[in-house]
Order: sequence, then structure tokens, then C-alpha cells
Amino acid sequence: MTFFVDDCELSWLDTDVDLVHFRFMAIVLKNMPTVLAHAFAALRPGGFVELHELNGVPRCDDGTMSDADHVLSLYKLAGRAWSRFGMDVLLAEKLGPLLTAAGFEDVRSVVRKVPIGPWPRDKKLRVIGAYQKVAVEELIQSLAGRPFEALGLSHEESNMRLALARSALNDGSVHRYFDYYFWYARKPLGCAGEGVV
Repeated sequence: MTFFVDDCELSWLDTDVDLVHFRFMAIVLKNMPTVLAHAFAALRPGGFVELHELNGVPRCDDGTMSDADHVLSLYKLAGRAWSRFGMDVLLAEKLGPLLTAAGFEDVRSVVRKVPIGPWPRDKKLRVIGAYQKVAVEELIQSLAGRPFEALGLSHEESNMRLALARSALNDGSVHRYFDYYFWYARKPLGCAGEGVV
């Protein structure tokens, strides 16, 4: 078994693989159609592409998260900021048509709700939520900085928004979660062609 790590937006080193796997990359890739075309071309006929992606906005099903929630506001602001750099924080939910357009078949998706914080009743989900909360706490600093500067926010305002979001994360009565998308698709058997760019 051989693993390659490379810049997937450029020409690929290997073009004879059984599996192409992406994890938490869709948000930061600027040209997903080209990346998927590279994946298609690199795969052997019958090979699979697999993407595990976070949809970059908190959600809530039970009304405990208001539209003014500081975590939600921070992520929405980050989405606007990152779009200035050609990135889409909601790309995870839009990958199906892109996979089909690249030539893949048997395109499937499984969506899992991952809690942000240890609020679920289920013991396993509480542990997952606790880890997700730590991941968010460590990540939100990177949401600001240069992306927020691109929106014209001052350093002070960015820090204030980060502090409000960090504080809001400690409110266990708000049942936030992320949608995680697990996409699977197959290169058709008998297809030696390249993907559509």
C-alpha cells in the first residue's frame, strides 16, 4: 500500500489508484471541479472517491439556538470572509452534483449530526460533542485574522466576536451541531477517461 500527499489542485503524481480520500478539505479548496476531475483521472475503473466534509455553519433542530447566537454569527461572518478568498464553507452539502459532473456514478451521501458541546443525552454523543467543542474552541481563532480583515473588521472587533463566541460555547442549554457529509462515488467500470474540468 502506498500513500501520497500532494497539492490536489495541481497535476497529480499518481494516476493508477483504487481510492482517493479527502477529509475536511472542501472548504479550503478553490476549484473543486478541477480537483474532482484529477481524482477521476487518477482512479482505476471501478475505483472510489470518498469525501468526509464538515458543513461550516452550526445548526439547531429544537429552537435553543437563536439567530443572534454568537457562535452562529461568527461562523456566518467567517463564511462571508472566506468567500472573499474563493472558498465556500457550505460546499459539503453541494458535492453531489459536482461528483456527477466529474463523471462519477453511484454518488451517495450520508449526513451525520455532530453535536457541539456535551449537551446530548446519549453518552457516546456527549463525548463526541465534548471533543467537537474543543475543536471549535481551537479553530475559531483561525476564522478571524486575515479573513475578517478582508471584511474591514478591526482587530478589536474580531477579538470581541471571538470572545463572545467562546463564551457562548459554554452555554449547554443551546443545542448546536454541525452536519458532517460523507460522500462516496465510483468511477465507472470500463472507463479509462479523464474527468470533466
